[in-house]
Amino acid sequence: MPFSFPLVCPAIPTLTLRRLFYRSAAITARAWQTLAYSPTLDRFICLTSLNGFMMRSDDGGVTWIESAIPAVDWRSVIWSPRIGKFVALGAGASAVGLVMTSPDGVNWTQFNAAVASTWRALTDTGQRFVAVSSTGGPNTVMTSANGETWSTPGTPPASRTYIDIVYAPELNRLLAVGELAVADCFATSDDHGLTWTLRTQPLAGPNYSAGAWSPQLNLFMAIQSGVNSFATSPNGITWTSRASPVAAFTSCAWAEDIARFLAFDANGAASSQMFASADGIALSALQSDVALGTGTDIIWASQRGASIAVGTNRVARSGVQFTYS
Repeated sequence: MPFSFPLVCPAIPTLTLRRLFYRSAAITARAWQTLAYSPTLDRFICLTSLNGFMMRSDDGGVTWIESAIPAVDWRSVIWSPRIGKFVALGAGASAVGLVMTSPDGVNWTQFNAAVASTWRALTDTGQRFVAVSSTGGPNTVMTSANGETWSTPGTPPASRTYIDIVYAPELNRLLAVGELAVADCFATSDDHGLTWTLRTQPLAGPNYSAGAWSPQLNLFMAIQSGVNSFATSPNGITWTSRASPVAAFTSCAWAEDIARFLAFDANGAASSQMFASADGIALSALQSDVALGTGTDIIWASQRGASIAVGTNRVARSGVQFTYS
């Protein structure tokens, strides 16, 4: 008769995040402003807000190569898989050349904005690009299907100084984060930026600085610069105030591979410039080897399983330690 043996499978170890830390490298001190990552090219890029410089890295943020770009006050850059290009957004007194696109992050083509404004941030909803301005007035939003031809929507949000824009695909909802923390400084759009509704936020304080969306937590986070608090919301409509360990956040992002919000303090020390939160409630400081100067931007690159943060004179990449049990 055939033998039969019990099948014994070894237990699958549980992988738990033990520590996220940062190691930095010196870069030429400039007004480094905004980061983006292309998984198609496996390339990071970073643009300045002054004097026309960018830098790129093809080795996960270890080494960086500088090159010249048009001297515009660049405020935001993203990678759009929809059109296979980087799209950058600038601020200026003239609409001419305030947008540029690049298939490789090296060769750029400039385009005109819909109007002259202090354009601060953009995102791609999968149907169109949407950008917001901190100038206020009637032209606070512009949209584009291709990143080249831009127009203002027929029903823009009320005049607020918008500092960031976040898209939540699971809700099909855009959130515009207002800079000045007046009661209704947030706005949402469910039609890719064409019509908007003002939303009330819970905090009293100087300035919001950035927002992020977590699909795993189904949660928006909006951070402030100037008070020890931030705000979270499951839908962009109803918001809850949270206590913050610092009062000078400039940027935040969602790191899907480790299920953490990441927040970047503008002026923290090496032991308290980057923070992480697994629940959108409590923020814990992350260790860096040195401070990065005035921190400006932080992003997560899933393909690399790493975060990049940039300040005035240093750029840092994350390392991760796990425990098995």
